[in-house]
Amino acid sequence: MLVKIYTDGAARGNPDGPGGYGTILSCVDAQGQEHIREFSQGYKKTTNNRMELMAAIVGLEALNRPCQVELYSDSKYVVDAFNQQQVNQQNDMAQQQIDQQIQMNNGF
Repeated sequence: MLVKIYTDGAARGNPDGPGGYGTILSCVDAQGQEHIREFSQGYKKTTNNRMELMAAIVGLEALNRPCQVELYSDSKYVVDAFNQQQVNQQNDMAQQQIDQQIQMNNGF
């Protein structure tokens, strides 16, 4: 099964302003029926990069079985984290969470 994950995150007044993320998971079952799940949350003090990463993490954590995943993000930070496997030291824990979810779901 192919699951498409669409993510976005933002913060105003970076680094200590309000922000939030949104994540949409979409898949089509064997009968051709599309299934959609949406997740979002806001924070009083956060950063833009944290919200972008949280959107990806929440989407991956929502997967409940191994599947093929396509993750879409408009964040260069997130795309580089996946493609180049590079994240700032301050975000090592977030990267570890992403790596664990990828391993649990056979990667993408």
